[in-house]
Amino acid sequence: MPADGWGVAVASPLATSVCALTALGRLDEAASRLSVPVPDPAFQTPDGLLYLRARGHHYLASGRPYAALDDFLTCGDLMTRWEYDLPALVPWRTDAAEAHLRLGESERARALAEEQLALVDRGRGWARATSLRVLASTLSAGRRPPLLDEAMEILRERGHRFDLGRATEESARAQRELGKSGQARALARKAQQLAEECGVPVPRATRAADAGSPQPAEQPWAPGSRRHPDELSNAELRVATLAVQGHTNREIADKLFITISTVEQHLTRAYRKLAVQRRADLAAKLGPLAAPGDRDGPATRDVCDRLHVG
Repeated sequence: MPADGWGVAVASPLATSVCALTALGRLDEAASRLSVPVPDPAFQTPDGLLYLRARGHHYLASGRPYAALDDFLTCGDLMTRWEYDLPALVPWRTDAAEAHLRLGESERARALAEEQLALVDRGRGWARATSLRVLASTLSAGRRPPLLDEAMEILRERGHRFDLGRATEESARAQRELGKSGQARALARKAQQLAEECGVPVPRATRAADAGSPQPAEQPWAPGSRRHPDELSNAELRVATLAVQGHTNREIADKLFITISTVEQHLTRAYRKLAVQRRADLAAKLGPLAAPGDRDGPATRDVCDRLHVG
């Protein structure tokens, strides 16, 4: 049946397709699904919520955390308005927490994850496991294992192999940070096995850990990471340089003849590589490569650009 024959119901199969393709790392195919028009009335239905969540996670995987956060918060606004705030349907708080983590906003992420965990029942459901996993990501390495162990136990019981793989990989990372290399390698091998069984790309950190190579934590912009600007690609360096000089995302896009989305993606990768959380920190990392320009206001003043989704 052609897409226009589904009416508002088209949101459901599109959400499932986008979610699956994103998990498999096939982001271009997922993006093509997102180009299929969804009628506005669909966003007044539970299927519309699932579509927004799937699109948000695609944005997150594509390096667009601000756009992802906008979709997750829209889910929250709609569910609150409908008095239909069911974490088992859409755990929008933990989704938003993941976006905040990508932006280096761990305190906000922790508050949302704790709020979500308080709302889920004490049963052994997927929503609780997801909340535990995300909350663990906001804590120090020593506090993560108990939460991740419970999350993995629930996911194992429920048969959620994809989410179990994610939780296992994060547990491996925590053990690695704690210096427990043997446990980290065992968990990394299990995470790799689960990923292969689900047909998803094996995370680079998992492969390295399984091989016994010491790896730093791969939290976004983790403090203590020492990288050189030469590790940025030419495109990332151009965008980062203009950002330090005070240009907004829109101005950078106009100058380089690229989309605002591409600017966001380059900045996200540059922040991660240079282990910084905001534009104001870029100058110290880039040094003489980028001197702040004579502009009015700080380089971080592009609030509207950051929320741009298109």
